[in-house]
Amino acid sequence: MPQAIQLSAYNLGREYGTPQRLLVKAQGGRIAGRTATHFVCLLDVSGSMEADGRLRNCIDSLKYIARFLTADDYFSLITFSDAAEIKCNLIRMDAAGQASVLHALNQCRTLGSTNMSAALERLTGVLRAGADLAGAPKQGVLLLTDGYVNMGLTDEAGLTGMVSGFMTEFPRATLTAVGYGTEHNRTLLDAMTTRAAGTYNIVRNREDVASVFGAVMGSLVSCVGLNLRILAPRGTTIREDRHMEDSGDVLSAIALGDVYAETTTSLCLALPAGLMELTHIRMQVYDVSTSSAFEAPIEIQRATVEIEREAGIYMLRQDIAGLLRMIGTATHDQIASYLQKARLYDADVDRMLELVGDGNANASILRILKEEIREAVTTLERIRDRPAWETAADITVMAQHARYLSQGSGTRATSGGISLSDAVTQDPFMSPLSRQVSGGAAATVSARSEEATDPTFDAAHLAPVPRLGEVVPLHGAVPLMRTPSRQVAGGLAVPPLLPPRPRVGLRRSVAIGGAPPSPIPEADEDGFGSFLPANPSSMSEAIMGHDAFMNLLASGGAAVPPPTLSSRQVAGAGFGFGSARQVAGPSYPLPPSIIPPSSVPNNHPAHT
Repeated sequence: MPQAIQLSAYNLGREYGTPQRLLVKAQGGRIAGRTATHFVCLLDVSGSMEADGRLRNCIDSLKYIARFLTADDYFSLITFSDAAEIKCNLIRMDAAGQASVLHALNQCRTLGSTNMSAALERLTGVLRAGADLAGAPKQGVLLLTDGYVNMGLTDEAGLTGMVSGFMTEFPRATLTAVGYGTEHNRTLLDAMTTRAAGTYNIVRNREDVASVFGAVMGSLVSCVGLNLRILAPRGTTIREDRHMEDSGDVLSAIALGDVYAETTTSLCLALPAGLMELTHIRMQVYDVSTSSAFEAPIEIQRATVEIEREAGIYMLRQDIAGLLRMIGTATHDQIASYLQKARLYDADVDRMLELVGDGNANASILRILKEEIREAVTTLERIRDRPAWETAADITVMAQHARYLSQGSGTRATSGGISLSDAVTQDPFMSPLSRQVSGGAAATVSARSEEATDPTFDAAHLAPVPRLGEVVPLHGAVPLMRTPSRQVAGGLAVPPLLPPRPRVGLRRSVAIGGAPPSPIPEADEDGFGSFLPANPSSMSEAIMGHDAFMNLLASGGAAVPPPTLSSRQVAGAGFGFGSARQVAGPSYPLPPSIIPPSSVPNNHPAHT
């Protein structure tokens, strides 16, 4: 058996003459390290990506995500408009690689139309080179577009066929599709990711982009099993939109995608009628921990009451996902019957909640089902009462929800002003590390956005990149405090998975002593911050960076006192996963010698 994956199958029973029904599960265990990753981004840079700062939001999130990659990881970027261009090709993410990637991201500009097929052609070569790397890092592809393809190959069958081609050659790769806004071709993105056993997501603003990009990165580095497939007799049926293909003369292979740490992937299937009852079913998966492929028969166990309830919740998920899909084609004559279905499903969810109780993963799934039913009813009523052009966006969101709910993967698009980053914290299908990275990305990118629009925020802004499990040592290794805001990021609750690499970002200038403000050199162009020495000898060195600090000393400035930071500036520092919204008090307790008493809030540790 794979070391970090538990595979199991359960017989749900059958009546005489009916097909045998099974519940198959793959549970990812805890991991001590992280998975080496080749992160590939296919980024739409057509003219429409200029609207609402879409490209800028994507670039800022990619800069943040790049900071989580280490020297064991690789980064590739392919942009596409009228044609496709490889901006970064298998860049190893050591210090030099990070600088190269940040520079390339800053050069991205919008122009022209949308030629996705050109990007997919370039992708094949990039994945082929990645497959030849030592250690065979996990290859994850993120495709983002905001509209319809209007150049090159434009039909759904042709583009899905291209995806099928590279998935056949690189079966351990993952494709995540992201539609920006609600005017993209949802059926295309849904079909492409179904073939690749990937996920389809929707983003609408800056924080959404950061949340989804962060969730994707968290999934890649917490992947424990690749390309899980169930080998079942031909004629087997399933409720989900999963890719199935023949495997040999008598079997069909059902693709379930990747398995992530501390998550469960499930599938209910009905075997062909008339078949003798099976005692085993074969599964295939690539075990990341041992870098080896695994295929073996899994014994089919008798289902317990708890397993039968779990299967019941799974089937209820599929029923509600089916209702959400039908909303897209609902006519006025069908709306009444669909509303009746929604009410019946709502009663079923309430009964199941009474059975399973509260405080467990199944209860969390059932609460999401109730929310989906509520949104379905609202959307159906809008379709009934309003013209079609006013409800097109609602239908797109419902289609994405159907995909999310059916497969239990991806990020659920939000509506009604709900923050996607807040929704991620309650997501029962997402791995803990995905939630952590997603929350951190949303908090940091949102903080940078607020700083840019706040006219009173006019001094050095410190913005370290959160490293999981890291404590940033500054001036005597003052401990990091968790901040009350943005608990979505989870503080530093995840054990250290990445080597510490403290950074502090510098913006504008810092006044030193009574001298005019001195410009602070930045090590990169992204505004997220420069590399720092592992143990800065003073706050001045920590803020300025080692080179600038040494130049200051060489010029006779050794006796110059460190720059002062007001409580507003310290509050916006955002150490850990803090936000620039936290202006009531400092999120990082600096020593009293660094902050003048007049600018220290009464509740600051300096007064105690």
